[in-house]
Amino acid sequence: MIKNAFAAALILLASAARAQQVVRFQPEPDFENLIHTAVAPMQAKDAFAGLAECGVVDAKTFRAVTVAQAEQMLAPCLVAVSRRYATPVTLERMSTASEGGFSVQVEGLALWVPENVAVTDSLMKDLHFAIEHRQGRILGHMVMIRRGEAPSTTKSVKALGETNKSAVQSAVDQCFQPMSLRRIDTAEDFILYYGRCITEAKNLKVREMHPAPGHPMSVALLSMGDTPTVRSMNGPVTVVAANGPVTVSVMAYPETVYLP
Repeated sequence: MIKNAFAAALILLASAARAQQVVRFQPEPDFENLIHTAVAPMQAKDAFAGLAECGVVDAKTFRAVTVAQAEQMLAPCLVAVSRRYATPVTLERMSTASEGGFSVQVEGLALWVPENVAVTDSLMKDLHFAIEHRQGRILGHMVMIRRGEAPSTTKSVKALGETNKSAVQSAVDQCFQPMSLRRIDTAEDFILYYGRCITEAKNLKVREMHPAPGHPMSVALLSMGDTPTVRSMNGPVTVVAANGPVTVSVMAYPETVYLP
């Protein structure tokens, strides 16, 4: 009897020992994936990326671009940025500041956003990212972001959706075209059928023209004209085609720039 009880006790102890050796693991949550999923929507992006009008921000120039030229070249880009974020962004040259009896000229550009735009707003984050990505300079000039109303309204980017008839539109409207309409599906088609109208307009002084890379309905022009002439060429151009009214976006650059 004692032997049987002792044997039973040994069996129970052995079973308990084996039970203690069984360890159950529960898979831990993938914290890296959770963090990425939560943070990804908050990560800053390049505010200029994907906008045909903003190809100029990375343009290479033959010679140094003045602040005035940079202001003129970037104006269409800021209109596009304003449209993308549904918030007006104003471009203006940095003003002259005085220190003591001396006048200090600050070379650069300022991007003004409304006062009510928070620092954490996607517009602010994306603009900061875009400028930092380019080491704080665009077209060779320092760029800063400021909140509030720009000091001058004479150099403001046009209000969202506001457009004027461009000089290219005028040249196309005044150009003789065959009565038969052609189908226009790309910028290449537009240049094929209306490029002559633009290059033959002596006041525009267009030296080079081709489709903007990555943007099927955008055309880049290189003009030897002065700043007002180049500025007047930017904007949408609408023509009547076999497939109905077609609009292309025209981006004009001065002769100091390599076309993107």
